[in-house]
Amino acid sequence: MCPFRLLKERMNVRAKIVKRIAITLATTVFLTSAVFSQAITSNFESNFGREMHAANVPKTVEANSKSLHPSMLYHIGPFDQVKISLLNANFAPRVLRVNGEGCINYPLAGEKVCLAGLTPPAAEHSLSAAIKLFDNTVVKIEILEYASHVINITGSVAQPGEQQITRDAVPFFVVRAGVLLDPQATSVRVIRNASQVTAEFRLSDPALSEIYIYPGDTVEFY
Repeated sequence: MCPFRLLKERMNVRAKIVKRIAITLATTVFLTSAVFSQAITSNFESNFGREMHAANVPKTVEANSKSLHPSMLYHIGPFDQVKISLLNANFAPRVLRVNGEGCINYPLAGEKVCLAGLTPPAAEHSLSAAIKLFDNTVVKIEILEYASHVINITGSVAQPGEQQITRDAVPFFVVRAGVLLDPQATSVRVIRNASQVTAEFRLSDPALSEIYIYPGDTVEFY
C-alpha cells in the first residue's frame, strides 16, 4: 500500500476517534447541565408554588371546594378528632377533639377556634391567619377520627347500627362493601335524612352505581 494512502487512512481513523470523544464529552456536559438546570428549576418552582399557594388559597380554597363533588370533600364537624401541626415552627403537634359546638381550644389562635363546616385546607388557612406569634405560619390539619359524618345501617345485616363515613358523600358500593349482608336480602331502601325521601332498589339494579349516601341517611337492606 502507498505510504501516503496509509498515512491518510490513519489520520482519518484518528479524526473519527477524536470526533467520537468530542461527541461523548459534549453529550455528558449537556446531560449534566440539563439535570442541574432541571433541579434548580424544580426547586424554584416548588418554592414559588408554595408561596403562591399560601398567598392564593384563602381566596380560592372554598371556591375550589364548591366545584368538587361531595365525595371528594370532607367538612370538619363536631366530635371529629384532629391533629394540628405547625410545619415551620418548633412546636409539637396537638391532637384535639372538636366540641359539640364545632370548635376547639387552641391558645395559639385563640381560646375558641371554630372549625366545623370547613374543609381541612380551609381550616388550615383559617388557623394560619389567626396565629400571630409567627409570620406566615404553615398549618397542617389531619383528621384522625371521623366522628361527625354518620349513616345508619338497618335491616338484614349482621351488625346494624351507625357507620362513620370519611367524605361528605360516599358511593353506595362503599357502604355495601362494609356490611355483612344476609344471603336472602335482595333489595335496599335509602331514606334521605335531609328530605325523608325514600328510594328503593333491587341490589342487582345498575342504577345503584350512581347512588351516593350522605351523612344522616338510613340504608336499609331487606
